[in-house]
Amino acid sequence: MKSFYHRAKSALAWLCLAACLAAPRSAGAVIGFHAEKDIIYSSGTPHTFQAVVPIAGEKFRAYISSENLRILSATSSDLLTWTMESGVRLSTSTADVDNSSITSCGVHISTNATDPMRMYYVAISSLGLYRILSATSTDGLAWDKTTSTHVVVNNGSAFLDSPRPLLEGDGRVRLYYIADNAGGNVRANYRIYHASSSDTGITFFSSAAALSSEVAYQVSVTSLTDGRTRVYYTAPLSGETTASLILSATAPSSSTVFSVESSTIRFSTTSSTAELSYPAIFRAPGGFRWRMYYALTPSGSTIPYTASALTSSPTLVSYNGPTSFQSGDTSVDFTLTGEIFSSPNPTVEFFTTGGSITPFTLTRDSDIQLTGTFSAVGANTGCWNLTLTNADNATAQMSCVFRVSLPPAEITLVDNLFRPLSGGSTDVSIKIYAAGHVSMRLYSQNGALLRTLIDEDRPFGLTNVSWDGTTAAGGVVSSGVYLLRIRAPGADTTKKIVVIK
Repeated sequence: MKSFYHRAKSALAWLCLAACLAAPRSAGAVIGFHAEKDIIYSSGTPHTFQAVVPIAGEKFRAYISSENLRILSATSSDLLTWTMESGVRLSTSTADVDNSSITSCGVHISTNATDPMRMYYVAISSLGLYRILSATSTDGLAWDKTTSTHVVVNNGSAFLDSPRPLLEGDGRVRLYYIADNAGGNVRANYRIYHASSSDTGITFFSSAAALSSEVAYQVSVTSLTDGRTRVYYTAPLSGETTASLILSATAPSSSTVFSVESSTIRFSTTSSTAELSYPAIFRAPGGFRWRMYYALTPSGSTIPYTASALTSSPTLVSYNGPTSFQSGDTSVDFTLTGEIFSSPNPTVEFFTTGGSITPFTLTRDSDIQLTGTFSAVGANTGCWNLTLTNADNATAQMSCVFRVSLPPAEITLVDNLFRPLSGGSTDVSIKIYAAGHVSMRLYSQNGALLRTLIDEDRPFGLTNVSWDGTTAAGGVVSSGVYLLRIRAPGADTTKKIVVIK
């Protein structure tokens, strides 16, 4: 594989650094990518990664558009170092509607045993008309063009780009692509469209816009563990025409109604230095991270090079569980949703000033959901935060996921009517649900302090004291009603005790 040409090395390295710095690294509402390998493929002619698929021997194959004339391929065992394969996978023809250009492609492995792989590609005729055509293969190397035209808009006058198939099961395939919504070729009119197939991607129908309000130059599509569909797309900043952003949108399972994900840009550079194009998203080995290949074309150049980016930090979207409960609850169940939850399992810690709780059970249901149980026995009152830490120490946090209040102390008096001269006494027990200061003082009905039974800091749990009817000086009180004033975490009360001589 050729390295990038040396006279551009400094400029390209600077651009990679700019892209890396611009890409989000911290956890947020949605995942972000950080630049992983600055340049994984470069040559003296336009080449861009279009699709990556797994192949035998724990390897991967990338399909690469080359000079808008043909599709090449390369293989890798680590998804970062690629070796070109000999030969051409697909090229223009002098007899068909692709006799001018082949600009982009997408590949899926079919569920049809007689048609194991299908490539969709954008073809341009010598008259400048656009079509999405397809080819089939049994080994991923030798491809036979079919006679089917899968997508054509305005008799071919409308721009088409980046066909991306998504298998939906039961022979259903949905094809995402870029088209001009006005039937021409104006970048401001480029939008994401989709069409559906029920015969493993041979015929398509119900073409419609996926995001009618969003300008999108190229698109990539993925399926999430919970069945949602996510599209990634290149887009310019408002008022610009150079794609410097990679954004995303999601649709619920079995739906094609997409909503733009806000809060965090997936990846970005600056329009004055380079243009981003052709994102290709692939789930990295391990099953919880995503890797993105993208083309970066330096300003003033027409030759892109391919780099890669990787999701790193997990994201937390929601905490589902009690949001308010009392200290002392012995079992609190919760569910966390988000993305990039690692395998081996992440760790979860709830924390507040002066306290922390680690769940005693934690199950990784998937890369987007965790369930667990923790104990709130002795938990400090107030607002508790959450930290999730992946196996590689990447973290995400949520603030004030629940509040803990203090349950009232449990106070019991046994024999609060007794005869001290007969050896009787009143036994007092108090159970507190947070460590703190406990005081019990006996007063006469006119407010005179007779005796302090306890006045000290006590831990969470049970405290027992007894009063035998004597004062602090040791004398036995007269018959009558006496007041026991109790102050403790969760308690500020007065109890009556009757003494009979």
